[in-house]
Amino acid sequence: MEEVEWKPIVWFVGAVKIKSGKKRVVKLNLGYCTLGKGVAFVSGDMTHVLVIQSVDIRKVGGKPLCGDARWCFNLKCPLNKAEIRMFRRYGITTREELEKYHRFLERCVEELKAIYGDEMFREKEGFMYFKGGSPLEVNLPPKKS
Repeated sequence: MEEVEWKPIVWFVGAVKIKSGKKRVVKLNLGYCTLGKGVAFVSGDMTHVLVIQSVDIRKVGGKPLCGDARWCFNLKCPLNKAEIRMFRRYGITTREELEKYHRFLERCVEELKAIYGDEMFREKEGFMYFKGGSPLEVNLPPKKS
């Protein structure tokens, strides 16, 4: 019989504000996987936040497999099996772009830890909302014409 374990995702709602151009602002929600200890999911709206609450880990032949490994941003997780085609909706088309995005998400986690401490990243479930707006802001350079 297959053994299944559920590991919680902690969502940091509105953690990053991305400014592009003069008026375009996107608030990014970060889905932190407590198993892989990194951001596995990102979302610009609340749909994913409300739906994705955990990852399922199955032991098949004694080997753990993650049910979300193909679309996980946490490239350092030993269970990660990221497939580039699963990231096209984010504009990611190469492994290099995915690695760059992964490094950006790692920096976001480190900055949040520096501001709030490690406690908010411990194994638990739920949501973290930031009063007063996003603690992290990113200004994208203008698009080249």
